[in-house]
Amino acid sequence: MEKQIIIINGTGGSGKDTFVEFCSKYGSIMNFSSIDKVKEIATLIGW
Repeated sequence: MEKQIIIINGTGGSGKDTFVEFCSKYGSIMNFSSIDKVKEIATLIGW
């Protein structure tokens, strides 16, 4: 089976996580937020 990567972009509160939760009912989904790593690095450097 071929894996697919789908990027969903939008402002906070626009329903990205809700959409991913809905889609997970129909297949195996991995939800990854790139902003979490940015916030982690910002905290480490004292921002």
